Amino acid sequence: HNTCEPKLPKNGTKLDTSDALDLAIDYLGKGYYEKTPGRFVSSDGLRQIRIGINDILGKHAGGPHINFDILYPLYKTIHVFFTD
Repeated sequence: HNTCEPKLPKNGTKLDTSDALDLAIDYLGKGYYEKTPGRFVSSDGLRQIRIGINDILGKHAGGPHINFDILYPLYKTIHVFFTD
């Protein structure tokens, strides 16, 4: 129902790419859109997923990953690392 919060993984979670992307889609919910290349925002504007080339290549944050962001009320980033 409408009061349910989307599931937010723990920072540092490790998943295979397919499971991480499935989790990202669930986290964003229906009606998400690509705001800019590699940045997907929920329809209510409260959550986003970021996955840029530097994230995929693991050039920061300790390895290849996807970013789960809470935009409101307080900005927070969770890194989910790819195992494959």
